[in-house]
Amino acid sequence: MTEVDNAPLVPVVCVLGAWSSGTTAVTGYLTRVGGYSCPPHVQTNDPRTPNSHEPVDFAIELRKVIGGLTLKQHGDREAFCNWLRSWLNERSIEARASGASHIVLKHPLSAYLIKEINAVCNPDFLVVTRPFIKIEETRKRRKWYPSYGAAGAQKLYSTIFSSLIEIEASYSTVSFRDFTTSLPRRRTILKALGISGTHAQCHAAESWLK
Repeated sequence: MTEVDNAPLVPVVCVLGAWSSGTTAVTGYLTRVGGYSCPPHVQTNDPRTPNSHEPVDFAIELRKVIGGLTLKQHGDREAFCNWLRSWLNERSIEARASGASHIVLKHPLSAYLIKEINAVCNPDFLVVTRPFIKIEETRKRRKWYPSYGAAGAQKLYSTIFSSLIEIEASYSTVSFRDFTTSLPRRRTILKALGISGTHAQCHAAESWLK
């Protein structure tokens, strides 16, 4: 067996939410307080959030199963599970080497593979919410496809909550507004996820969020 085969998984946090819902801010913050978001990341055309904090490899494999524009399945879920298991083993070694306590996974299409992700790594799920009208305003500013706005968000959130209920998974939830405006709320989320960054990490995360 290889080192990768023997290495235990680093605890995983799976951030769930729609495009333009604030998941980038939440994931970026978690990354700065001890999380590892598995770079390289998908880059966007939005100068406000050029780094999506979505792992490129993760995004590619998700899109093999679920269409980003159609939000419909066209690929093999079992193949995704096999890939994810191996990939997380490798990323766990990187996370430990970087000093990270958790792996943080984020991509809107994760909503459609919650059952599979849960089976592979039993993550802590964190759902980020935002009003549909604000999601749509952000989509229009970015000039993204409709599925990346309110229309897609309604389908994504319905899928997220129904999937979490179906697999009987516990989860945390936070609104984008509360996360960005309330330090006590951020601390509550960190405690729920078991993430406790150093003083320097927490200071850097707070400065970045502002």
